[in-house]
Amino acid sequence: MFFASFCIRTKASPIDNLSFGRYNAMDVMHYFTGLVRFLIRQGRLVDSDPEIMAAQLCLPISAWINLCDREPERENDVMKLIERHIRQFFEVYQVK
Repeated sequence: MFFASFCIRTKASPIDNLSFGRYNAMDVMHYFTGLVRFLIRQGRLVDSDPEIMAAQLCLPISAWINLCDREPERENDVMKLIERHIRQFFEVYQVK
């Protein structure tokens, strides 16, 4: 839960600080794949396919952030959704 609690505690608000706008999807995937590999090596996540795990973690978040770019009034709801998503990701993949 280290990374999940870090993400949730820091919240990097406002959401435009999280925007991946100037990066393409492959840049974002590369970053998150590296992060997932690091967490696997640290024994915090199960040893599974890091690219698939990274996609499962970051692509929904990217889509929700893009939604906020179009509908800024939804930022609070989206931040709650992202928090739930990160928590569930770690419930599924953290080493137990």
